[in-house]
Amino acid sequence: MSTSSFESSGEKKSAERASSRRTKRWIGVAAAIIVVAGGAVAIAVTQGSDSQRSGTVISGSTSAAASMKIAIGGSTSCLVHYSDVQCWGDNSQGQAGNNTLTTPAAIGKVKTSGSTFFGGNSVSAGLAHGCGFYGTNAVFCWGSNDNGQIGSGNSYPEYSLANPVTKSTGGLLTNLVAVSAGDDGTCAVTAAKEVWCWGGGDNVARLNSAAGNPVTALSYGGVGNVCMVTAPSGQTPYVFCTGGNPSGIPEPRAISVGGDHACVVLAADGAVKCWGDNTYGQLGNGTTTASPGSLQSTGITNAIDVVAGLKHTCALIAGSTAAANTVKCWGDYSAAQTGQTPGGISKQTTPIEVPGLLGATAISTSSGSLHTCASGGGGGAGVPWVKCWGLNTSAQVSSPASAFITTPVKITPVA
Repeated sequence: MSTSSFESSGEKKSAERASSRRTKRWIGVAAAIIVVAGGAVAIAVTQGSDSQRSGTVISGSTSAAASMKIAIGGSTSCLVHYSDVQCWGDNSQGQAGNNTLTTPAAIGKVKTSGSTFFGGNSVSAGLAHGCGFYGTNAVFCWGSNDNGQIGSGNSYPEYSLANPVTKSTGGLLTNLVAVSAGDDGTCAVTAAKEVWCWGGGDNVARLNSAAGNPVTALSYGGVGNVCMVTAPSGQTPYVFCTGGNPSGIPEPRAISVGGDHACVVLAADGAVKCWGDNTYGQLGNGTTTASPGSLQSTGITNAIDVVAGLKHTCALIAGSTAAANTVKCWGDYSAAQTGQTPGGISKQTTPIEVPGLLGATAISTSSGSLHTCASGGGGGAGVPWVKCWGLNTSAQVSSPASAFITTPVKITPVA
């Protein structure tokens, strides 16, 4: 992604981004390939694994499994709890999936037609829509459909119930390994090593690359901004982005696309490198200067995962054991999304630890979000937990709604 493409909306608020995305079309995520509305081309990929934090990233090499997966999108939050997908926060476009448009929505289970609860073991949230799937079953989406991001094949403006995604070639989109919801569209990876994407006015289309390069990580972020980690057989992985490819990234492992910036974790040492807009220090290199090439975030050499928000970034840092893992954030904290109390210019240009998250195994934010969540526990690591912090005007962190929440608060799923 070029710096210019990132910076073009760097100062927009979430609501403005929601408006501007209606006038833009989705851009194909393969080099020299354009997806035409209603058309279907394909891109072969290697089979990845479900990102356990299931935010805006698909990755085959991120953190260990968390008992409760989390997904942050716009002003809504979602989690998976014992195969139930549960969402809360802004529901003005049905993005809580509870068969109403009542907002803010209390935490509750996502429903399908007939008010049956939607069962899922993976969830992803975009600016105003969510998607999820269970095992080899069809992927379902709910919420805003103003750009076709629900994948239903029609122009209904929003869906307050989860609906199955229909392929442009006919039939349901099934047998997935991961799904990634962005601002104006969605991409999914199937076990057959295919990437399917929809939104921005286009039908559900399969993308094909004659080279058949494997894809190990993919992130759908801001409007039309998609990045992937890919490599020809036997060659070093590299980052490909729709807005231009960043330089200086040797063997990336995980990737996340934010509002106007993106970040990767390097396989060799767990360093985090970011590029794009840096108005609020979201690149984490101690400056506020934008960069088209990747810059290393200060003081991080053992990251497990990274997530990019609208104007902030967080990384999951490996400890000596999983119980010693920590979370560090940087960038804009005007809404406490880095765990700091807002004040003054609210710019954090280097990573700082967010207190109260020791033992985290997954993190999530998204390209349209000013809040963040983390999860941990489960298995031999104790009782599973989810904690959130940041903007809370739609009760997307915790009810009742408030301006912001600085200290991570525990989320209690419904039974």
